[in-house]
Amino acid sequence: MEVKVASFNILNTSCRYEERKHMLLEAINSFNADLIGLQEVNFSGNSEVLSLESYELKISFLPDPKLKDTEPSFRIDGNAVLLEKNFRVIEEDTLVYNSKLRIAHKLLLEKQGNQFWFVNTHLDNLNESTRVEQVQQLVEWLRPCMEKCVIVTGDFNFIPGSPAYSLMSEYFNSALKESWGVEPALTCPSGLFGTYADLDKHGCFDYIWVKNCKATNGEVLYNIGSGDLCASDHFPIFTKVLIS
Repeated sequence: MEVKVASFNILNTSCRYEERKHMLLEAINSFNADLIGLQEVNFSGNSEVLSLESYELKISFLPDPKLKDTEPSFRIDGNAVLLEKNFRVIEEDTLVYNSKLRIAHKLLLEKQGNQFWFVNTHLDNLNESTRVEQVQQLVEWLRPCMEKCVIVTGDFNFIPGSPAYSLMSEYFNSALKESWGVEPALTCPSGLFGTYADLDKHGCFDYIWVKNCKATNGEVLYNIGSGDLCASDHFPIFTKVLIS
């Protein structure tokens, strides 16, 4: 069975959201994906993205919304998964990392008699040691799932070769690296510019990880805007996963 998977940090309602929200919808519709892991979701403000008729919505809430006093439009309530309605959800659970500021969400799904785990997460953006700790927690949480196919999407906020990346690579294969032989040079920033644009990081931060299944046709979807207006500050990534 082939499953088409995408991952996309949509930047909540920050940085010119009213101008870019139609681009978000166009990008998500262009994936033609079966499963989409979304990060940085404002469950009220991003309602257009979360109410697409062809998808069922599964959400995972942070213990408390993430806000910024300096940025009135910034609000993250958690992450979300969009899944085509022909999947059956058998089991669902959420991990709150020790920092209490980040979460992971897992779904045991079934389609055409095939069961597999789909996981969506977003790791800390400030500290590498915190990311290493979060990867350790994530791996331990998923260890009982690893007899089946596991697909993990997310904004991991680490770059190839970092300690957190190396630890994740001990247990999972990167879908884009499987497809390309190397990780992409860039998944953030996209070129989006505005009052609250985050321009501090540059490189590959977004990944789709797989275990006990095969990833093919990995892509970074760079065509999500033009000039200084893009759907998000991250580029979405996409792959096909073969599950047997």
